[in-house]
This record gives sequence, C-alpha cells and structure tokens, in this order.
Amino acid sequence: MYRRLSNFLEKTNPCMNTSLDLEKNYSTAQAVMEVLDNIYQYCDNHEITMGIYLDLQKAFDTVNHTILLQKLAIYGIRGTVLHWFDSYLTNRKQYTVLGNNI
Repeated sequence: MYRRLSNFLEKTNPCMNTSLDLEKNYSTAQAVMEVLDNIYQYCDNHEITMGIYLDLQKAFDTVNHTILLQKLAIYGIRGTVLHWFDSYLTNRKQYTVLGNNI
C-alpha cells in the first residue's frame, strides 16, 4: 500500500514536498551534513545560528485521523482505498500487556 500510495501522490503532486527526509535516497547522514554545511556558512559570515531538533518518531500517534482522512480525500484518495484507511484508523485501541495484567 505504501508503494502504491507513494506513486500516486508523486504522480498527482498534491502538495509541494520540500521536506528532505521524504526524498528518496536522501539519508539522515546527508541531511546532517547539509545542516552542518549551513551552520558553518552562517558562522563564517558571523551570523547567529540556532538549531531545533525534534524526535518525530511517534508523531503519527498525534495526528488527528479525521483530518488525515479528509486530506487524503482532497488529494484524490477515494473509494475502496479511502475506506481501507478509514477502517484501519477508526475505533482502534491500544493497550500494553505485562504478564497477565492489561
């Protein structure tokens, strides 16, 4: 599904993608090198630099699923595929089991 959705969104280009981490074949190391290059350039020009680093590994957990489904529809995801995503995202519960305790 990832490959199909990704190909569809690339072809229809619903939004301009400037996020480096979403580019194919663009590694974390390359992103860090680019950031460091920018920092060095600013330092060479005696400009102030500041970095903000976020760990977005669990970011999907904070996404409003209703809004996500609406955006998928706006981007052209409809019919069976949209219903598939809706089924996957709606009325899900998560819990942890440790031994016999929930």
